[in-house]
Amino acid sequence: MRIKTFVVLTLLLKTNSADILTCGGSLGFSIPTMCRVSGGSVADDESLQISNANANITTLTFSNTNFTSIPKNIFVSFPKIKIFYVTNNNLNRLSSSSFQDSNQLTKLFFSTNDISTIPDQAFSLCTALTQLSIYDNPITTFTGNPFGGLNKLQQLTLEDLQIETFDSSVLQDLPALQILEMKNCSLTSIDADFLSSNVNITDINLNDNDIVTIEAGAFSNLVALNNLDVSYNMLTSLNTAYARTIIADNNKMKSLFIGSNAVSINAEFNLINNVSCDATSSVKFLYLTGNRISRIGFLTKMKSAVLVYLDSNRIRKFNKAVFANLKNVNKIELNDNPGMKLGSKMLASMTNVGTIRVDKFINGYKNLTQMFPNLKMLYLTTRNWSCTQLKSVANVLNEQKIYLYFNNATLDKANFKCQLNTWEVSKF
Repeated sequence: MRIKTFVVLTLLLKTNSADILTCGGSLGFSIPTMCRVSGGSVADDESLQISNANANITTLTFSNTNFTSIPKNIFVSFPKIKIFYVTNNNLNRLSSSSFQDSNQLTKLFFSTNDISTIPDQAFSLCTALTQLSIYDNPITTFTGNPFGGLNKLQQLTLEDLQIETFDSSVLQDLPALQILEMKNCSLTSIDADFLSSNVNITDINLNDNDIVTIEAGAFSNLVALNNLDVSYNMLTSLNTAYARTIIADNNKMKSLFIGSNAVSINAEFNLINNVSCDATSSVKFLYLTGNRISRIGFLTKMKSAVLVYLDSNRIRKFNKAVFANLKNVNKIELNDNPGMKLGSKMLASMTNVGTIRVDKFINGYKNLTQMFPNLKMLYLTTRNWSCTQLKSVANVLNEQKIYLYFNNATLDKANFKCQLNTWEVSKF
């Protein structure tokens, strides 16, 4: 049996305050490729004194040190570094000289430091960098050209900062940028030129900001845009442009326009009372729970829809043909629309539907399997059912092998002794 033993390589600083260990590897069987530097300190512009044992390290972490700047010539000491984490330190300044000889570096992460500004061309010597993340630092603004020279950068994450405004020129020298994440950055608006130089963008995450307006045309040139997340902001309207997946829940939107490229829309818990879309809609997944929608004529254009969530809105009256094109739907939720009178025959075109959630049907339950041959589950949410009513419906659905689900809130409190299961009452 081969017994593996482990070796810990020690990194010595010029100062005597070092408490640094853990470059681990399997002695005799593998060469260490990861190193964590923790504790200790080094004066600005001083170098770490490191042995040649670090020549093969490819992942380096500085964590919980007293470093105020990146030690000098760090990439000479670690010539093969590809991934560099700088987390929970006292780092308060960056300079391009810190990255001398960093031509192997591809991923760089700064989280929970004291960086307040990033100078021009700060990372310009990181010529191979594809991912840069700056998280939880006291940065309030970006000026000049801090990301200049990063011609291969594909993913930029700026998270948990305090940036209220963002000049589009900051991103102009990132031709390869595909993923931009600016979560929880206190942004209040997005201007029309926000990503005018970044035509290869596929993913944008702006959730949990204070965005009130996104100017017209802000995303109009992003023909490759797959995912747009603007949830948890203060938007009052949104034009989805080319985006295929849009997440815009928990805003203050009153209107929503859905572009022809959109495949998935999540705009739950807004104030939406007006929805419009292109005639050639591609939407498959529509989540509009918790809005103020009363008119649903837009559904006639959604021939590709698979999931439709319109529960907790204000839908009452509608044209009987509004569901006629929803032949591919396998789940629909229309419950909690007070005053809506819905007959099962109105949904008869949904021959593929497997789950329906409604308050109740106004024309009975006896022939559901004939209309919906794939129906497996029916949720009923109308309040104040009597046990007699609910048992009658349950028996009818049992005969059709359709599960009936309800919760205790659906029962009239005067009849609460009803001997039915809490969540489902089918017996087959």
